[in-house]
Amino acid sequence: MREAPLLSVKNVSRIYGKGAARVAALDGVSFDIKAGEFVAIIGSSGSGKSTLMNLLGALDRPTEGSIIISGQELSRRSQKQLADFRNKMVGFVFQQFQLMPRRTALKNVMMPLQFRRPRLANERERAIKCLNDVGLSDRMDHKPTQLSGGQQQRVAIARALVGEPDILLADEPTGALDSKTSEDIMALLHQLNANGQTVIIITHDPEVAQASQRVITLKDGKIISDTSQEIAA
Repeated sequence: MREAPLLSVKNVSRIYGKGAARVAALDGVSFDIKAGEFVAIIGSSGSGKSTLMNLLGALDRPTEGSIIISGQELSRRSQKQLADFRNKMVGFVFQQFQLMPRRTALKNVMMPLQFRRPRLANERERAIKCLNDVGLSDRMDHKPTQLSGGQQQRVAIARALVGEPDILLADEPTGALDSKTSEDIMALLHQLNANGQTVIIITHDPEVAQASQRVITLKDGKIISDTSQEIAA
């Protein structure tokens, strides 16, 4: 029996405006992603990649079509259900880190768990483990201003992982980093993927895309290619 995909996007369109002002940011997009894949979604400005990211992260709803993640059809969920879905199923990593400046690395990582209902008894232990997994066990009590850009992104990745999400969704995760630090962050993402984490990167950078196992290319709201590739060790 064929295993169901972790994520299924079926004939998805996202329309903004009406009449003469109507714009199709996405136009009939379809693809599946299996559990454990490492996928880059690439496109230039205006390609629709940011719109697609918002849909995959349950931050927006498609105008047409369906998105099914872990067996849940997102367009049928209430706003409260979508918020709960985001908290449990998707871990977000952003280009500008989005850390709380007055909180320590440990407190930043624990933040998503504060919105879990019911609350977990082992929140602190989970956060400590995630910081250890990204190589920051010795920086737990440091605030963002005391950390380098690469360290801040590692904190952000630990925060994304603390809820044990089905999908790690990274929006330009190396965009604010120098080339060496970018390589380190990509290596970390590959390590997490090797341990079973499904990773989806949204990027405009061909080098980042080429470091992924599969590349979905968007242009003018449509998929123009979907290719798999071998990654050099």
